[in-house]
Amino acid sequence: LEQANPTFLVGDITRQTTLEGIVASVKRLGNVVEIGVSQDATADDIARVVTAIGDAVVRRLIELAVEEFGPAPVPWCWVALGSQARYELGLQSDQDSAIIVSDAMQPEHADWFASVANRVVDGLEACGYPRCPGDMMASNPKWRVPLAQWGQYFRHWINEPEPDALLNAQTFFDMRPVYGQSALYDTLHAAVAQWAPRSARFLAYLAKQAQRFTPPIGFFRDFVLEGEGEHKDTLDLKAGGIAPVVQMARIFALSNASGETNTVARLKAAGRAGAISE
Repeated sequence: LEQANPTFLVGDITRQTTLEGIVASVKRLGNVVEIGVSQDATADDIARVVTAIGDAVVRRLIELAVEEFGPAPVPWCWVALGSQARYELGLQSDQDSAIIVSDAMQPEHADWFASVANRVVDGLEACGYPRCPGDMMASNPKWRVPLAQWGQYFRHWINEPEPDALLNAQTFFDMRPVYGQSALYDTLHAAVAQWAPRSARFLAYLAKQAQRFTPPIGFFRDFVLEGEGEHKDTLDLKAGGIAPVVQMARIFALSNASGETNTVARLKAAGRAGAISE
């Protein structure tokens, strides 16, 4: 009975000593979600449980990689991005991750971080977490750089909001530390929280992005389904409803320097700040 308990599953993952053991444990995730649904848990609660299990998988894979490759040469922090950072991971969510490294990093340290990142990303894929189609993962050298370089990235995205910057904003402005020195993340987040509210142009571009979604509701208040293609006669809940709400909540968080990453928490914080009505 306890094997479908989220706490038991997280503990079981942390006890595994091989990738194969972690893969076997994660296969029980579907049962955990099924029981949550049958017990009338909220979508928010279920997503947080799925995320907690995803975090446990990431941490254990990192620990196994560190056992294999030795301790890190300089302080570092593995951060989750996107839905995992927002505590909104689903059963088929893909990977989004990055590494913030101390500015003490030297060129000869790059191989260690590459080895760990590749091992963890490969392990996550084996556990059923698909690779990010946009390659926004720590295995991409562009996304495992020193703290100062991360600062340059965010300043560029905020000050030069071209299409690529806006695309990156949808992922990298949802960031949360999962393993390592969280102080590196705290330093970066504090800087971004100062820059973003001051950039009206950047926030306006993000708002325009959120408004490009059309709610799938017809003239008679019925749902408008896909008219053609592989998903004909179905409803895309993400594009039709969830994505624009997530984007609006992110804009409220950035404009009010909120430290929240979860969408519901961001909306509640925006209500308290008077940015939207209760």
